Amino acid sequence: MLSPCLIIGLSARNAPGGRRSRFRLLPFAFFLLPFSSAAGEDLAPFLAVHQKASALGAEKKWAEAAKAYAAFAAASESDACAPLAAALQGIILLRQLNQAAPAREAFLRAAKAAAGDKFGLATRDLARGWLARLQMVQLDAALRRYWTDKIEYPEKLDALVERKLVPPELLVDPWGKPFAYAARPLKARPDLPRQAYTLSCSAIEGDSRSLKAALATTEALPKKFLLRGIPAGPQLTATIAFAEDKTRTAVNRVEGEKVNGATLVKLTPQGAIIIEGGAVAALAR
Repeated sequence: MLSPCLIIGLSARNAPGGRRSRFRLLPFAFFLLPFSSAAGEDLAPFLAVHQKASALGAEKKWAEAAKAYAAFAAASESDACAPLAAALQGIILLRQLNQAAPAREAFLRAAKAAAGDKFGLATRDLARGWLARLQMVQLDAALRRYWTDKIEYPEKLDALVERKLVPPELLVDPWGKPFAYAARPLKARPDLPRQAYTLSCSAIEGDSRSLKAALATTEALPKKFLLRGIPAGPQLTATIAFAEDKTRTAVNRVEGEKVNGATLVKLTPQGAIIIEGGAVAALAR
């Protein structure tokens, strides 16, 4: 008999009063390459701590849930899921506990520790995405301070560095590319320059004003899927059903394939991990 799926979806909190800053999601390069987890790889240790953190979260003990992920990440550095646990710790710190600085440290650990295989790259880009969102929030805050002083936004983001409002490294996203920024007048007052702006990152989609909404959207991810089984066969395959639409037929997917827009990034006999944007769904047998 299959046990119920254990699922968690995570994302980030909106900063109050953030200016609009659009993102765009591009497909990660590793999704274009085949995933190849060996059938002998073991997700059980990660799924065990995930189950513990999920249970703590159900009791609103979010600080303890974050500590459970942190302890696993620290004690199991050789486990391929350790960086993902650090990323999940960061998301809980950001979403439930509103602790941006510790969350950033957790994301940095996840991004740096992730291995160079396809699952590691998926985890790294997940963590980088949250780091970019945090940078956008910081840049929005600096732009508001600049506007308060100048009554207009700067022509270029470099002005924030010149006024010592942000360090230079904040202008570069976690992929090493500069954020795209453009100031413009309001439609109602075209005579006043630079009263609004757009700020974007080419690697992710989102909006610093809608960070909370993005969290809610990504939290919906784990509610979408049920793991019905992992049939025996020459290639490891997950049978995934759609929890929110019981009229849809369950699908069989191998590691690396898309599932309703998300990607099955890890599959072993013990369970599966699905990632979409900044959300994670961990499904156990």
